[in-house]
Amino acid sequence: MTESSIPWAGCIGIVLAGGQSRRMGRDKALLEYGASTLLRHQVDTLAQICGRVVVSGDYAGYDCLRDIRPGMGPLSGMHAAAKRFSAHALLFLPVDMPAMTAPALRKLLAHGGPCHFDRQPLPCLFPDAPALATAIENMWHFGEAGNAVHALHRAMASQMLVFSEAMAFENINTPEHWKRFKPSIES
Repeated sequence: MTESSIPWAGCIGIVLAGGQSRRMGRDKALLEYGASTLLRHQVDTLAQICGRVVVSGDYAGYDCLRDIRPGMGPLSGMHAAAKRFSAHALLFLPVDMPAMTAPALRKLLAHGGPCHFDRQPLPCLFPDAPALATAIENMWHFGEAGNAVHALHRAMASQMLVFSEAMAFENINTPEHWKRFKPSIES
């Protein structure tokens, strides 16, 4: 795919894969998914619509970004991306949401402003990276930790877009959930 055929070539896709995977008991990003891993699948999904894809986490063979302030959940990766890529729009996709598709994510890009779907705070689009970094820093300064991504959307006046495909929001967090989800991708 050429850069000119990517809808938002200036948008950077960020796979949020820096979590501890405590409930899974092993790194979710490296779970086998088809012929590869969840991480590879999410990188490939974002590559269909973004000019560049970066992984928030530390994985050999990928364009990775380390947290500036580790241990703050998804906000850590979002903040690091906003600081590093201040001249770009940022599209965030969790590594553990493998049923989310490029056509669905295009709906966020088509909106153009800060937005997420009505079912979950992630994935999401933030076109103004400096404003995103400032909002996260303000949240940390004022101790807003509970439901952090929801609070971030409030601070950024994000729009909630209606999206009815519930399966796209399947979030893989535990071995039991992975066992239930995996047959749906193998059939």
